[in-house]
This record gives sequence, C-alpha cells and structure tokens, in this order.
Amino acid sequence: MNKAKKFICPVIFAFICVLCFFVLFTIILEDAGMGGAVIALGVIILLLVVIIPCYCFIYSKKLLFAEKRKYLFTFYNSFVLTMFYLLPLCTEGETYIYSLILFLWVEWWSVLPLFIYRKADKTSTE
Repeated sequence: MNKAKKFICPVIFAFICVLCFFVLFTIILEDAGMGGAVIALGVIILLLVVIIPCYCFIYSKKLLFAEKRKYLFTFYNSFVLTMFYLLPLCTEGETYIYSLILFLWVEWWSVLPLFIYRKADKTSTE
C-alpha cells in the first residue's frame, strides 16, 4: 500500500489544487471584480510559497526517505504537479517558461528533505 501512495499522492494533491482553484476562481472572479483578482493573486502566492513546499517536504520525508529510487519519485512528483498546470494552459507561449520554473521549484522542495535527513542520519550513526 505504501508503494501505491508514492504514485497516487502527487495526482491527488494536484487534482485537489486544480479543483479548489476552479471553484475559487469561479466564485471570486465572477462576483468580486478587481478585489477578487487581488484575492486570487493572494491564493496563488499562498499555494506557491506555503502549500506546495509543505506538501513536497512531507511527501519526501514520509514516503520517500526509505525508498531505493527516491530521486526518481521526486522527479515523478514534480512532473505530475507541472503537468496539471501545463496541460490546460499549453496554448500560451510563456506557459512553458512558468512550467519549467514550477518544475524546478517542486523538485527543489522534494529533494531538500532527502538531503537534510540523509545528512542528519549519517551524523547520528557516527
């Protein structure tokens, strides 16, 4: 079951994010006008600065730390989250640049706990 979590968690997280944004933007941008755009921008910043790093950190620490192919799963996590952003917006030119930035951001936060706890694990065994 733990093996399935490594594959399913990124898809579920990305789907929930997309669903929440769709509902949020439909409600806010329909009624609120310019104030809704400010709220939507705040939600996007919250997602990028807090929610995605926390999810990636927990995903790597809890599910990938003891995995043999943990770096492959970090790539998978980054790929899935980026595809959920890229596929609906792939007609716009700058979307590819933003997707690359998102991929690198998610990859950074997915790999970081593996290095931190590997280093801590080595120092505790010595």
